Amino acid sequence: MPTSKDTPAPDAPSKDTHSKHAPSTCKDCKPNPSPNTPSIAHLVAPLPTHPEFEHDPLLPQALGEVPAPAGQPDPALRLRRTLAPIVEPAGGVLDPTVFRPLKLAGKSRLSHDTARYRLALPRDTDTLGLPIGQHVSLAATIDGRRVVRSYTPTSLDSERGYFDLIVKTYHHGLMSSYLDHLPIGGSVDVRGPKGQFNYTPALARHLLLVAGGSGITPMYRIIKSAALDPGDNTRMSLVFANVSEEDILLRNELDHLTTKSNGRLTIHYVLEHPPPGWTGGVGYVTREMLEERLPTGGPAGGKVLLCGPPGMTKVVKGALKDMGYYVPRRPSMLEDDIFVF
Repeated sequence: MPTSKDTPAPDAPSKDTHSKHAPSTCKDCKPNPSPNTPSIAHLVAPLPTHPEFEHDPLLPQALGEVPAPAGQPDPALRLRRTLAPIVEPAGGVLDPTVFRPLKLAGKSRLSHDTARYRLALPRDTDTLGLPIGQHVSLAATIDGRRVVRSYTPTSLDSERGYFDLIVKTYHHGLMSSYLDHLPIGGSVDVRGPKGQFNYTPALARHLLLVAGGSGITPMYRIIKSAALDPGDNTRMSLVFANVSEEDILLRNELDHLTTKSNGRLTIHYVLEHPPPGWTGGVGYVTREMLEERLPTGGPAGGKVLLCGPPGMTKVVKGALKDMGYYVPRRPSMLEDDIFVF
C-alpha cells in the first residue's frame, strides 16, 4: 500500500503476514443540485458482505465487466491506456492539485478488520480518472489535525459514478479508523492521481506480482484491468501471502478473474496458518516459490511488482537480488526491475 508523503505521520505498519521477519500505504467543488442532475440515490446502500459475496448479483458490476465484441480489443480503451503516461485521462473527477469532498455511499465488511468503502462521484456518469497503477490521497481533519493517507482504488474507470476502496482498520490508524466510523452520507476529501507506476498492456510480457495481506489492493486493479481487456496479452503470476484463509481479501474476485483471463493469470495462495486439507503454499514466500513463477529470461522477460509488510518485501527483494534483479530505487520507478508500491 502506498505511503502518503502529504504528512510525515504514517498509518500503523501492517501485521497481517510474515510476522517472523518484521512487525507486521482549492476550490471546493459543490455542484448546485438541479432537476437535471442525475441521482446517486441508488448508490447509497450497504454493499454485499462476506462470505455471501461470491453469489451476489453485484459481482459482475464490481468486476467492471462491460459488453465488447467477442475476441476483439476495445480500440478506445487500448488507446487510453497506451497514452496514460503522456496525458491525464479525460473527463475524470480527480485533480492532482486540489482536494474535493466525496460522500460515502456504501460500506461492507470483508473480514474482521477490513471493509470495502464506496465513494460516490458527483454524477452517475462521472469517472474517477485514475491511471492503472496509481493511487489517490484521502484527507480529513481528525482531532483537530489534518491527516492525509494514500490508497489504491479497486474499481476501474469503466465503473461510473463511484469508486471503491478496500481499507484495513488499524487500532492506531487515524485515517483507517476515521473511515471505519464514517457514516453513510459522510464525506472525505480526495485528491489525485499520484504515484510513479502507469500500467499499459505493452509494459511487460509477464508480470510476477507478490502481495502480502492488504498489499493486494494495488495489484488487484492491475490484474483486473489486464484480465478483462481482450487486447492485453500480458501473462500474470500472483503470489498472495496471508496469515489465515479468512484473511484472503478479494479471493472470490481474483478466482473469477482467473477464469476471465483465458489462462493468462495464475494465483498461488500462501498461508502462515493453513486449515486442514489446504493445498496451497504454507509458511512464507520463499525463493523457490518465486523461481517457479519468475518471467522467462529474468528481468529482460518481465517485471516484478511487490506490495506487503516490510518483513515480506525485504525478504523478497533479497531473494530477487540473488537471482539477478536490481534492487529498486526509493521510491521505485517504472523502469526498475522490481517495483515496490
